[in-house]
Amino acid sequence: MKRFKIIIVLFLFSYSFLSGHEFDLMPMNINYFGVESSGKNIIAYGDYGSYLMTTDKGDTWKQYLLNENGEIRKMVNYSDILWGILDNGYILQSLDNGVTWKKHKIEMDSSEKFVSLIVSENSLYIRSLCGIYRFDKNVNFINKNSDSI
Repeated sequence: MKRFKIIIVLFLFSYSFLSGHEFDLMPMNINYFGVESSGKNIIAYGDYGSYLMTTDKGDTWKQYLLNENGEIRKMVNYSDILWGILDNGYILQSLDNGVTWKKHKIEMDSSEKFVSLIVSENSLYIRSLCGIYRFDKNVNFINKNSDSI
């Protein structure tokens, strides 16, 4: 009888082990840094390179991931182009209201982080921990003004 109980326990354990379930992991403690709209989409962005997007005025939301090692620090909609920055040195660009993204990696010192973004008619201005970067709309570096400290 004891051997039968052991066999049943092993069978139940192996069944649950072999019949794994698929699920999505969603970080529970995301800090969101802002919200931006683009077309009919509303995007809340933040930690872990994650953003939530709704296409139905907030009734339902779907989570997306741009870069799990970075924070989406800022998004700006300018002339139907959605721009964003990741703190770890990426400039983001979406031409389809945040559905797909082009990521431009910017080489920086390891201690440098992007903090904020302003978009003008001809340029992108990115505040970092150590200064202000200026890029043209093709994401070509123009110059950097550094803090004296």
